[in-house]
Amino acid sequence: MKNNIVTEKGRLVCTKFKSCGGCAFEQEYAEQTIRKRVSVSNKLRFFGGVSRLETMGDPYRYRCKVTRVYKKASNGQLISSVFKSKSGGCVPVLDCMLEDKRLCEIAYDLGGVFSRFEVRPYDFETGKGCLRHIMLRKGYETGQILLCIVTQPGTLKKPASLANEIARRFPDITTIVHNECASSMPLTLGKHEQVLTGDGYIEDRLLGLSFRISAGSFMQVNPQMTAALYAYAREQLDDGTGTLLDAYCGTGTVGLICAGKAQQVIGVEKTPSAIEDAKRNAKANGIENARFVCADATQFIEELAARGEQIDAVILDPPRAGASSRFIEAVGTLAPKQVIYISCSPDTLARDLRLFKKQGYRIGKPRCFDMFPHTRHVESVVKLTRAGL
Repeated sequence: MKNNIVTEKGRLVCTKFKSCGGCAFEQEYAEQTIRKRVSVSNKLRFFGGVSRLETMGDPYRYRCKVTRVYKKASNGQLISSVFKSKSGGCVPVLDCMLEDKRLCEIAYDLGGVFSRFEVRPYDFETGKGCLRHIMLRKGYETGQILLCIVTQPGTLKKPASLANEIARRFPDITTIVHNECASSMPLTLGKHEQVLTGDGYIEDRLLGLSFRISAGSFMQVNPQMTAALYAYAREQLDDGTGTLLDAYCGTGTVGLICAGKAQQVIGVEKTPSAIEDAKRNAKANGIENARFVCADATQFIEELAARGEQIDAVILDPPRAGASSRFIEAVGTLAPKQVIYISCSPDTLARDLRLFKKQGYRIGKPRCFDMFPHTRHVESVVKLTRAGL
């Protein structure tokens, strides 16, 4: 298969740009960032636009997570492909200029291993086949690699033999897990998981702390910009904060990074495996002033408000859909002195900031971070302060 990444005029260009759809821009990176800043400033113009847009020095190979589906070629070999969420189809790819090169190499070469073990791709239309997708994650500082093989339940034969062959072919893979999923939605994980080799997780370091990353853990895919984003969020938090509530805490990353500026941290997240990782992360880093609760963030904060609990600051990093109006109203009832909002969607951020303003918060000027160069996505951080303080 011919490499789809070529170098033109000193920059990487992908020949799959139109067929893949994963990238939104083909122009020079500097032009992209200008367009992004203008776009985000327009969406947040009610709050004075953005203070600045932090960009990357090298906007390539930043993704440390790779997901692939496989399709059978005419010669019977399985070809590594990128899933197209809008159409439901897939595009064969050898490489991706946004993703870690070694992970791309492994993903492509795995097709040959799966072919020899007669692992058939799963067909969502017919319900036949085995292999739904694979996911690779790599520690930016540690170099550790996790491979998660996701199949339809009960369809993968001889998983131990397959894992042993993969480990022999790719000795840099630290751990291999087998996940079984019956969902009708592609690229999802099931609840049943078996560790085939290694510990079932990898570790990486961020801003001086060590974090455990399992297949189902949420961790930003651009480690370099994540460090800048979270360092800025921590900087916005007042020194000597009493109780900090980390909503949508995932594996506890943000709360643990900010733990040194608060007397205590309470993290809340509805995914049980993420909470277990958060507890382990706190213990591994010797952080004793943080505790984590497995619960829906909105329900949990409503219960805190009903009990009249004192929360001095809230930091939230919700999914793309943003925070719910119920959540924001509950925050208004709790009345913490400050809220640090980390957002991955300027549209939902603008909507939510209007609701926070109605709850009596002054809105600072957002700062943006180009977490995903060559795409339209931007991360933002904004500090909200209780009016009258």
